[in-house]
Amino acid sequence: MSEEQVAEKSTEIKIKKSKCFQETFAGFDCIKPINVIIGRNNSGKSALLDMIEFITRIGVEEDSLPERIINLVNKDTAVFSFGSNEILFSDLHKCNIPKPLQEKIFIRLDAGRHLLPEIPNSVNNDFNSRGDGAVKALSRYFENGVKKSEFLSVLNTILTSNEVIHDINIKTAPDGRLEVYLNNEPCQNEIPLSFSGSGLQNILLVLICLYAIPFGSYSNRSPENCIFGFEELENSLHPELLRQLYQYIEEFAKEKTTTFFITTHSSVAIDFFSRSEVAQIVHVMRDGNESRTETIQYFAGLNNILDDLGIRASDLLQANGVVWLEGPSDRIYFNKWVEIYSNGELKEHRDYECAFYGGAILAHHQAQDPNADGDFINIFRINRNAILLADRDKKSESCPLKQQVARMKKQIEESKKGLMWVFEAKEIENYIPAVCIQKAYPKAKKISDIGQYDVFYCDKACYWIELKIKRTFNKVEFAHNIVPWLTQDSLKCRFDLPEKMKEICDKIKLWNNSDATNPYNI
Repeated sequence: MSEEQVAEKSTEIKIKKSKCFQETFAGFDCIKPINVIIGRNNSGKSALLDMIEFITRIGVEEDSLPERIINLVNKDTAVFSFGSNEILFSDLHKCNIPKPLQEKIFIRLDAGRHLLPEIPNSVNNDFNSRGDGAVKALSRYFENGVKKSEFLSVLNTILTSNEVIHDINIKTAPDGRLEVYLNNEPCQNEIPLSFSGSGLQNILLVLICLYAIPFGSYSNRSPENCIFGFEELENSLHPELLRQLYQYIEEFAKEKTTTFFITTHSSVAIDFFSRSEVAQIVHVMRDGNESRTETIQYFAGLNNILDDLGIRASDLLQANGVVWLEGPSDRIYFNKWVEIYSNGELKEHRDYECAFYGGAILAHHQAQDPNADGDFINIFRINRNAILLADRDKKSESCPLKQQVARMKKQIEESKKGLMWVFEAKEIENYIPAVCIQKAYPKAKKISDIGQYDVFYCDKACYWIELKIKRTFNKVEFAHNIVPWLTQDSLKCRFDLPEKMKEICDKIKLWNNSDATNPYNI
């Protein structure tokens, strides 16, 4: 294990026997400056923030803790993992917590936050994760004029061309409450923040957390001594503004050497941070009554093949499962086959996503344990539900499979997680019935079905040339022309297709917690 790996292992923070995390430790393999947590609703994303907040407040009187933190931990069973040390709840006060959380203040924003006018002299002036106390915190911060100008500069950096705020102040509104007032034009009347959109309020709340809360609420703490937990910053924000906010957070994390934990459903967040050198993506998945976590390690790595193929991180990481195909024409056929053999029940972008591995690029992929080392694209690290389709590319039964195909087949079978279909026929076009080609191309020469190992297209004599279709063969165009004519009846004798598509549809239904036992009419 390298020095860097040892250092990262020392920052591992996980929990089990608590709330939705039971039999398996869940959490963070290491702590990065930016830790993006993705997962479905009620999968356990917020519970991970609760765990971090709880650890930073060890030793604090229980009465002063938020109820969600108290409810997180079952004191009789909870076990924490700090690096290689497993620690019972009762022993937490005796151990050294990982360095990224030592003596840090946790500042949090819930998904259901607000920035509302506040009563000046209320009993409780403290800031909380809902946003209460934010206006008073900003007022204390603005008592220094220099700090206000810096705050305004940062705000306009994020807003960029959307709008420019010339001044910002905290004033007493006609109803006696303190409110934020903005001036969009010099020498014009100020506008109460409550008249502005919730997106601007969202950005202001983040900046109040980054600047005003450490300064006012925690005896002038620097951001380096704070940890920020933000839930679903995408709420009410246009994608362009959201990207600019994330860009500022990334720059802030680098400059201030501070730590962020961000939960999200947003494709913008996942795609932005998947390419960041200072970020990691942690996927929370719920199986029945228990949740588990998996660190997605590929996207910030050295291999840019998925980017080159136009595949977005969010498409894959948020999918119920991923079907890996050689190219675009394969996707056209596959989606039609799924439609036929699931009786229209299963659909791409809802029940599964398709990704392309580009033929020979399969040599850069692997299908091993998500924690396995290597620079290859690990399909199980990207999404634990995976199906891979591959051409046989054999001229006869005696020809061996290509090395990368044989390797992936062996790894997927040994994993017992995914499913791989190495075509019984030479390539995907060999499954097309002649009757469908004749319907799509009425002028084509009457011809029999293509053989199992025949070549569909090449520059010399091939099946396409024998069809006497006077045009260059375009795989994608041809696929679009063929699929309207494909039927279950026409495909029933095309090698192993009916059997394999039944198996694949069953697998996709299992990904979606559907009843996979209903028979298909094959």
